[in-house]
Amino acid sequence: MRKECSTALHVQTEFGQKYVLETAPMEVYSAGLLKKRFHWRSINQSNVDYSKNGVTTVIRSTRDSFFDKNDVLHVVRPESGVFRMREQNTKLDLRSIVKVVLEKGTIDEKRRNGKFHRTISFGVKAELETDRKDLVAYGGQHFQGMKEDDVDLFKSSLGSVVDFIWELGADMQRKSGHPPMATNQYRTRKYARLLNALICCNKSKFEIVTIVISLLSMCAVTAHFDVMNDGTNYAY
Repeated sequence: MRKECSTALHVQTEFGQKYVLETAPMEVYSAGLLKKRFHWRSINQSNVDYSKNGVTTVIRSTRDSFFDKNDVLHVVRPESGVFRMREQNTKLDLRSIVKVVLEKGTIDEKRRNGKFHRTISFGVKAELETDRKDLVAYGGQHFQGMKEDDVDLFKSSLGSVVDFIWELGADMQRKSGHPPMATNQYRTRKYARLLNALICCNKSKFEIVTIVISLLSMCAVTAHFDVMNDGTNYAY
């Protein structure tokens, strides 16, 4: 009999806490300070006993949401009231997003792990800054050769999804009793507003958005730290 397998996200904090999030087919999760917290993905058989590995918090795939008082890892899924409330205001054509990623996307060797993979990114990177006072968002080159109507549909769909994810992130912070995200208004004006204008967001304060289409495989992701958009440590 074939055993059911699933993937799990592992996060280990600087204080020795170990979190495991069993991933679900659809979810939005938020993990904090991954620039200083080891994290990785594993392939597991169902009903794993994580306690044997010193795990302090396990978020099973059957939970509809989890709001972490330690602000390490949060997740919401379609069954949760928060997800359903935000989803009502999200209007998108998913096919338009998939089409552009498949046609315009490239391969990120760090993420691929031997499986089919396409990715595109939009945003502003600090290292692209020159002596000019006005920065320019990158990613617009993906629209070259596209019909204007197709570009408009892609932008409105992606912008709607990005705003949806941002608002869910804000809900997670509020539900867990922690401060809001992106309170640095200088950084919002300098970076986020450019991305918003490029992909038609209204509420998001993200600085970079990466869309990945990839086939699931039995390849795990080894432990690593994330890299910030720039080298500056901000207080949020």
